[in-house]
Amino acid sequence: AQEDRVNATTGRIRFFPDGSSTGGRVTLGRGTREWHVNVGWLTGAVSVVVTDGRS
Repeated sequence: AQEDRVNATTGRIRFFPDGSSTGGRVTLGRGTREWHVNVGWLTGAVSVVVTDGRS
């Protein structure tokens, strides 16, 4: 949602007392590797997907 964007390149994921969240993905990278931290909006569940950058 627009209110969760700090600026054009920065957003945020909020967690609520009922366990839900705004949901989203944070991507971290180093070299050719990437880590996608996914947050589910309904349950606030967090999962991490690791990629090595090779196709």
